[in-house]
Amino acid sequence: MKKLQQFKRAFLFMMISWMLLTGCTKDFDRPGVASLNIFNGIVGATTVAPDMSEASPIQWYKTSNLLLYGAAGNLNPTTNRNNVQFNSYSGMQRFKFFNYPDTLAHSKPLLDVVLDLPVGTVSSLYLTGTTEAPDTVFARDQLAYHSFADSVTSLRMVNLIPELTVNVNQQGSPDENEWSSLGYKSISAFRDFSLTGTGAKYIFEIKDAATGNLVTTATVDAADRRQSTSFINYYRFKNLTMILYGKAGNTGATAPKVAIMSNN
Repeated sequence: MKKLQQFKRAFLFMMISWMLLTGCTKDFDRPGVASLNIFNGIVGATTVAPDMSEASPIQWYKTSNLLLYGAAGNLNPTTNRNNVQFNSYSGMQRFKFFNYPDTLAHSKPLLDVVLDLPVGTVSSLYLTGTTEAPDTVFARDQLAYHSFADSVTSLRMVNLIPELTVNVNQQGSPDENEWSSLGYKSISAFRDFSLTGTGAKYIFEIKDAATGNLVTTATVDAADRRQSTSFINYYRFKNLTMILYGKAGNTGATAPKVAIMSNN
């Protein structure tokens, strides 16, 4: 009798284990994922709640990745970047963006978009405009490959400020533009910048293309950083986007600024 009970327990354990294993296998039987970075540059929307469900009203917004105005994530790979990075298991994905905490049953999203996110792709979605007239810029990112022999970082710029066209030069070289005539909702090509030795610091001046007046500056401090007992460079071999956002002529929280987002 004792042996029979032991056999029953062992058989029951094996059945439960098999059910758990097959259930987990089915749950994660996915064709692949697509990566999407989302940036909130909507003037007046300090926090945006994204909703990927088809339900109405918004579901589970309290546990969603809230998008803070101007937040582009952290370049440190040991720091959680989930506040700007999303994954999708399907090709067509609907995103609704709500002005948090305005997420009641009667609320309407600021934006309601459907994106085609093929498996294995890397894309970026920039939210721009104002709460009264929100807009988006979508890009399928073609990222440059950097071998270990190439001690560089690749930078590009996107302009999210309406009615503003800019030129971008390095500080100290006002007549040598890195990017020229970058209009609203435009995205430049990636350019490589050297990070030999212990890295480098680049300071960029963003100027109104029509007047030459300085709009703002951006500092890319790509020097090596100590981490534990060694040094690491968070910029080397990376593809990064400098995001120009805010409102022309404003001061304070909505003044023109630049945020730096990692694309890989």
